[in-house]
Parts: sequence; structure tokens; C-alpha cells
Amino acid sequence: MMDKFLQIVQLVGTCLSILVVVIIPMILYLWKKVKELIAAPSDKKPTVLLDIYNNVVQYIQDAEKMFTEGTSKKSWVLSQIKNDCISASIEYDADYWTKLINKEVAMTKKVNVAK
Repeated sequence: MMDKFLQIVQLVGTCLSILVVVIIPMILYLWKKVKELIAAPSDKKPTVLLDIYNNVVQYIQDAEKMFTEGTSKKSWVLSQIKNDCISASIEYDADYWTKLINKEVAMTKKVNVAK
């Protein structure tokens, strides 16, 4: 009977130490970050994706001047976008950006039709 009681006390002690060492500091860190984001003025809030999106057209134009092969152009544009994502500390999703590039290129082909 006493052995079971000691096992329960050890289990509770282990759970409490994990709570104190890992979970509470993590919650405090997240709380601090959320408060900072809420307190930031609206012009300082993250607009990283919008900035990268706006850069895509410029990257496509630059690639048109630098390369002749389509795959080289796309690879270069994707590498520029990946660098932007890394510098902004956001996850790079190659599929998303590839679809966006294809969409932009298709649109420019429709707009820039030779007359």
C-alpha cells in the first residue's frame, strides 16, 4: 500500500516539475509575444507576405532580363522569394509561390499579346 502511495507521489512530482520547467515558461513567452503584437501600432504590424507578394512581379521582370530559359527564370524567382521568407522568418511554401508565379506569368502573357 505504501509503495503505491510513493509511486503516486513520484508521478505527481514529475508532472509538476515538467509543468514548472517547460509549460509555464512557454505560456509566459507566448503571452508576451501576443501582448507585443496587440500593442503594436497598425503600421508596424506584419505585412511580410504582402511585401513578398509585391516583390514577385519585380523578380519576374528581373528574371526576364537575366535569363532566356523558362526554368532558369522560375528557379531564380523562387530562390529570391525563398530568401525573402527566410529573412522574414516565415515558412517557405514552394507550391504556393510556384502557383503564384505561374498565375502572374499567365496574366502577363494575356496582357502583353503582340498586336
